[in-house]
Amino acid sequence: MNTTDFSIKVLGKTMPLTVLEALGLLEAGIKTGFEPIAVALSTHQSHKIRTRLASSPGLPLEALENLATDPASDVREMLCLNSDAVSRLPFSYLAELIGDDPYLFELVSQSDRFSERKDLDEIAEYYQGNEDPAVRRVVQAIFDHTMPLKGQNKKDSEENL
Repeated sequence: MNTTDFSIKVLGKTMPLTVLEALGLLEAGIKTGFEPIAVALSTHQSHKIRTRLASSPGLPLEALENLATDPASDVREMLCLNSDAVSRLPFSYLAELIGDDPYLFELVSQSDRFSERKDLDEIAEYYQGNEDPAVRRVVQAIFDHTMPLKGQNKKDSEENL
């Protein structure tokens, strides 16, 4: 790793940044001018860098797509916990992000994106034929309307049927 891996212009001056400095600014939610840096970091050789990046709000779509298809499970898990990312990823990338992992399926199905029954049903329908017993249990709970929507407990969900 170089001492200066990136540079940005601030008030007309070029400032050098290390990977960790750039990552820290992205994690803090600073976006303007950092889109190319976020995309570059989304394919960084270190899965630890990619995992930290996956928690950052406001990442550009290209970076989100790279992280959604990342081979490292901890990167994909962190992305599933990033509500901003889950809300902005196209459904095809969400499906690729989750794969056959029941834990990631459950994380995504509980996100704000699926706060309405029809949206939750959409993801359940996509995974309906999945062979993994844990995924099938979550899908069945969604179709049976026993899985509560975000912010709603199970008892309230059953009373609304």
